[in-house]
Amino acid sequence: ATAAALERARTGRGPSFIVADTRRMRGHVEGLPDFRSADYMAQWKARDPLEKAAAALLGQGGATASDLAALEAGVEGEIAAALGAARAEPSLPAAGLESLVLFPEN
Repeated sequence: ATAAALERARTGRGPSFIVADTRRMRGHVEGLPDFRSADYMAQWKARDPLEKAAAALLGQGGATASDLAALEAGVEGEIAAALGAARAEPSLPAAGLESLVLFPEN
């Protein structure tokens, strides 16, 4: 699909829309049990687009294992920095928080 989209764009035939179905590989909330079965997760792990992209980059010489490790470390660093910044912010008062997620009743 991506090769066709690239060819379409390069020949001036306009944009394409690519659907990439993925799943969270970890639970929705850390510390709570994950309701998905091991078989279900194994099926999605085999289709993981990040792992497929990494394998393709390695196989085609587009990146080395150390390149990918450095990229992952950089992403983990960005996540850690964002979490640190979020945790440093003052907490919102509990009163009124429901107005941020619920529609007012009429």
